[in-house]
Amino acid sequence: MKYYSVSISNNYNNTTLILSVVISIIVSVLVSINHKLFIIFLGIIVLGILIKSRKLYISVLLTIISMYLVLNQGITNVGVNITFLIPIGEIVLGIGLIRCITNNLKVFFNRFKFPILIVFTYAITLMIYSFVKYGAIAFRDGVGFIEALYIFVTYSEFNMLSNRGIDIENFIYRFIRIVLNTLFIYSLFYINSSILTNISPIYKGYQKDIYLLGNFNSIHTWLLVLIIYNTSIVLSKNKNKIISRMLVHIQSIISLLLILITTSRVVIILYFLFIVLFILLKRMDIAKYLIAYVTMLGVVAFIIIGLGIKLKLRRGCLDIQFLKEFILSSVGKGSSGMSDGFYQRIYWNMNLIMESVKNNQVLTGRGFGIPLINFVDSQGYLVREPHNSYMSIYGRVGIIALLTWSVCMIRMLINSLKNFINYDNKISLLIVVFMIIGLFTGIVEPFFELPYYTIVFYSLLGMLLYCEGDKIKKLRRVIKNEENNIYI
Repeated sequence: MKYYSVSISNNYNNTTLILSVVISIIVSVLVSINHKLFIIFLGIIVLGILIKSRKLYISVLLTIISMYLVLNQGITNVGVNITFLIPIGEIVLGIGLIRCITNNLKVFFNRFKFPILIVFTYAITLMIYSFVKYGAIAFRDGVGFIEALYIFVTYSEFNMLSNRGIDIENFIYRFIRIVLNTLFIYSLFYINSSILTNISPIYKGYQKDIYLLGNFNSIHTWLLVLIIYNTSIVLSKNKNKIISRMLVHIQSIISLLLILITTSRVVIILYFLFIVLFILLKRMDIAKYLIAYVTMLGVVAFIIIGLGIKLKLRRGCLDIQFLKEFILSSVGKGSSGMSDGFYQRIYWNMNLIMESVKNNQVLTGRGFGIPLINFVDSQGYLVREPHNSYMSIYGRVGIIALLTWSVCMIRMLINSLKNFINYDNKISLLIVVFMIIGLFTGIVEPFFELPYYTIVFYSLLGMLLYCEGDKIKKLRRVIKNEENNIYI
């Protein structure tokens, strides 16, 4: 028996040695012929490892999600350049889809409904057709549909994690907490972003050079998530830890201040909408903190204005006139430049609808590779999308696909809202928060067209949906057992 074990060990060592020699010879030959061949060969090996590895891929996946959330625009054009750029987010997505198809295909077919799969299939087919006609720009226009596939990848990966006996709920809480804390620290540099841009690598983007560090395009959105995460989850867990609770309150107030400094109207409106939502749901345990934070910040703001201190914001300085213009510009009123975008976006949307009717593209969409609008901004850059995700989906793939996608998203939102109400499930609450932010922001911003939003949104949604389904099953099982015990 011992001899047999040694024989197996020796055979394993011999196989490893032979494989190492063969790989060394191949590498030497490829390097001597062309360095690019060596890089391709190395890429194939890494690809194979990631596809087969049980732990490595999930680590890479979570790292990519974190980078897109924190670095936002800075990471979008990092990738592999062949005849055109393949962003790192798409590379990781492609590997994930191969793993999903080979290991776990039945799982998400059981979870996700047929219509949403048809929408993605139609969009990607149209994208490939447009690629033949217009080139790589077609894939850039359709990036929101491509990256929506992250919802399947993360759902599948977390199903495999659960099968290995890992506590998925605590794993997700811990991951989200770490990423949001990292984002918070990064966001503090917004006040003086030159600290980061001075040390940042620069690379060529689609229309301009991009800094890897010092981009803050999406921080206001995720800081809102951080505030709600703190009030609904962290504070409920740390009821007896006074110092920890104080630090969480301070972090939330600073986050709200940073949101104010970015002067993001949509996020500020969302903040008040969440207050109303939690009051309607009779969840004053969450709403009271949100009300307290904005009240404290409001008092501080009026003290600053009263003392004549000029607090610099992204769109001016904090004073009474600014507050007036800020509120009026949200509905297209006011005399400052802040209100100009309101009517500009209405014009884009109306023009897009009329063009699609004129060209009989209402049902099928215009496709990819051509701009939906023709607009050049103040810096001379071409704007291709109408700053409304719903109109972009309509313009690209038509009204039927838009309605199908919208209904599927709303059904997921309603289902999670019911689970939060019925079971007080915090995972369901996070899904509700993410979906409301995404669906509402998409009305006035290109939320579902930008990789640093879509990758984060769909990835987190996939893992949260899996965790929600798993937890609800367990809760229903417990309730059923308790009912059976009562009858016994």
